Amino acid sequence: MANERQNLERISSPHLKMEARQRNRYPRPVMDPLLDPYEESYEESKESSFDVRDLWHLVRRRKWLVLTIITIVTTIVAIQMYRAKSYYQAQAMIEIGKESSTIVRDGIAIQDNDFDPYYQVNIKTKMLMLTSRSLLEDVVVNLKLDQNPKFLDTTKKTWFGSSPQKPNVAEPLPSALPPDIDNQVVIRPPAESARLAPFVSVIEDNLNVQQVRETRAVTLAFTHTEPQLASQVANEITRIFMDRNYQTKIGNLKGTEDWLKTSIRKIKSELEQAQESLSRYTRDHNIVSLDSKNGNTTLTTATLAQYQDALTKSEAERIKAESLYEEVKNGNVAKLPAEFDRSTSKLLTLQKELSDAKTKEAALDARFGPDNPQVQEVKNQINELEGQIKVGTRALEDKFKSDAERALRESNRIKAERDKAKSEAVRENQSDIKLNTLKDDVEQKQKLYNDLINSNQQAELKLKESSSNIKVIEPAQVPNWPAGPRRLLSILLAFFLSTAVAVGLAFFLEYLDNTIKTVEDVERYAQLPALGVIPAIATSTSLKKLPSKVEQEEIAAANGLALPSASLATQLMTLDNQSTVAEAYRALRTSVLLSSAGHPPKTILVTSGRPGEGKTTTAVNTAISLAQLGASVLIIDCDLRRPKVHKVFGISHVHGLSTYLSRDAELNALIHALPIPNLSLLPCGPTPPNPAELISSEKMREMLSLLTEQFDHIIIDSPPLINVTDPVILSTMVDGVIMVVQAGRSTRDVVRRASQELTGVGAKVFGVVLNNVNLQREGYDEYYYQRYYSGYYSSTDSNGDHG
Repeated sequence: MANERQNLERISSPHLKMEARQRNRYPRPVMDPLLDPYEESYEESKESSFDVRDLWHLVRRRKWLVLTIITIVTTIVAIQMYRAKSYYQAQAMIEIGKESSTIVRDGIAIQDNDFDPYYQVNIKTKMLMLTSRSLLEDVVVNLKLDQNPKFLDTTKKTWFGSSPQKPNVAEPLPSALPPDIDNQVVIRPPAESARLAPFVSVIEDNLNVQQVRETRAVTLAFTHTEPQLASQVANEITRIFMDRNYQTKIGNLKGTEDWLKTSIRKIKSELEQAQESLSRYTRDHNIVSLDSKNGNTTLTTATLAQYQDALTKSEAERIKAESLYEEVKNGNVAKLPAEFDRSTSKLLTLQKELSDAKTKEAALDARFGPDNPQVQEVKNQINELEGQIKVGTRALEDKFKSDAERALRESNRIKAERDKAKSEAVRENQSDIKLNTLKDDVEQKQKLYNDLINSNQQAELKLKESSSNIKVIEPAQVPNWPAGPRRLLSILLAFFLSTAVAVGLAFFLEYLDNTIKTVEDVERYAQLPALGVIPAIATSTSLKKLPSKVEQEEIAAANGLALPSASLATQLMTLDNQSTVAEAYRALRTSVLLSSAGHPPKTILVTSGRPGEGKTTTAVNTAISLAQLGASVLIIDCDLRRPKVHKVFGISHVHGLSTYLSRDAELNALIHALPIPNLSLLPCGPTPPNPAELISSEKMREMLSLLTEQFDHIIIDSPPLINVTDPVILSTMVDGVIMVVQAGRSTRDVVRRASQELTGVGAKVFGVVLNNVNLQREGYDEYYYQRYYSGYYSSTDSNGDHG
């Protein structure tokens, strides 16, 4: 039978080859006492980088959270959108032109269209006026919106239906309004403004005024649930604004014109009085003006000006004569002005002849010597020329000296006359001060009078030609289609936003969750191969198919389910040979049998990091699956502190492993044959006070050696690694170790530490069994999983294997 089982396990099938290749992909961890082999390397970090599949698996794991958030948010928004009333928007468009001005120049009216240098500022101001509270109050009163129940849109939707509110409609309070309230700003009493406040607030909240870019156009849009009211309010705001603007412009021009006329009459009277005072003063003081145009020159001042001009000319002649005298005296005859050419030409000729004679003398003296007759003749000529030049120069000096003295005498005379005239002018200045004051007064009043006359002409032209600079481009029409709410867009937006929030929350929860959930987590953090994936039982109703309470309790404990009843026995492999769980254990069996090179392992230790991860269930079902192949299998319950295997099969543990290790006992007498063919059990026996000492004893090793001769496979169920040292001791006595990790419960640190303890003592770890995996939640294709293994084993069974 053993040979038949081994031949079956060595069948050269694609499935087994694939599993063998997958195992060989994972190298054994090499322990270095100086390094932590469980830190993620650079390559592991790259492999753990996020991709779309990680996102999909994450969403599947948290699908109920994500779907709940999306459903709640989208449903709330959808209900709110479809309960909200449709609203309509009416839009009017106006043009705000530049303020033009008529300017009068020299009696001619000129139109100035570039008068307003702050055009954009003016548009912003007009836009603020469109939304002013007084204007909106006029709209409410003119359209009688305060008496229209529909305007306030008082029906507000609640979760339990409509909650009608009584509109704030009251009789208008008495106010001192002018007859034509449309064309001027009205200041209402506080009580009336307070009564109109709710209606004004509705207009303010639903009114939108914007300037069209790079144009003079301004759009005015009003939104309301009633399309007729929307268009009426928009058009009424436009009409009142245009009327106010025009009336304000006309009122300002009329006020300016009246003020100008009053000012002109007053200034004209003052001008006449000033002219009369000036005339009387000049007559009383015998002031004669030589300049009839300006009226600012007297006879004394004219004489003084003549003397001053004559003195200036005389001084210039004197300075010129003295300068000529100095030039002649210094021998600079050539520098005299051209007007003296006749007097200086002879001197200049003599000077030239003298220069030539001196040049000739120097040449003859150098050639013949100083005693030569020719040299003596030239010297005589030079002496004669020098005498003539001296006589001519003296004559010019006398002439220019005489001219300078005469100019000085004339200048002194004129100075005396000027000083006399100046004394007379000083006496007259006392009267001129008063005269100038009167003249300035007349000039100022005359200028002011002229300015007022010009401004009055401009105001009259503006009043005649005044027109509004605001025009309606397009009045508001009654809208045919609602502008909102955009229900579908809002619902879609809520859907996508809620999806983003839900996925973000799932990411956050996933970040906080440090448990092992997938095969990739096992390989990444434990650095061990995954021997198998045991799916979770979907619902607790599946436990009712099990024949006893023991079976139900064990499976419920391994899968975290509530127990439906109270019975027990663990024959999961016989529950449904084609179930996903059974196929998972068959796959685990194959991985275990192929985990040792050359021959299948005989002694296998099943342990876990901490309690409650399903190691006992895994040990029992692995033993059952091996027994189904026809091999003799023994289960040893080495959990001497909290034994469970005897409960699974309903066997007493009064005598067992601890009995054999603590005293002399017959080993075969302690082994119980189970109802499952080829399967036996060695219970733990009574709980000893020193479990670790018994487990590490030499008798324990001898027992395992003895039992390996009797059984093909020995499955040892041990306590958790983190709590005690028993599994570490046992791991050195067996062919290999299977570590059970419960998905979603075992933390990364626990798995790392458990793996480190096993590899630290040189134990041969076959790999990890990931237990209680939700196939759909973790992204495994359960349908494919079941169909693949069912098809494989069905074909195998049809060939004669019914293990």
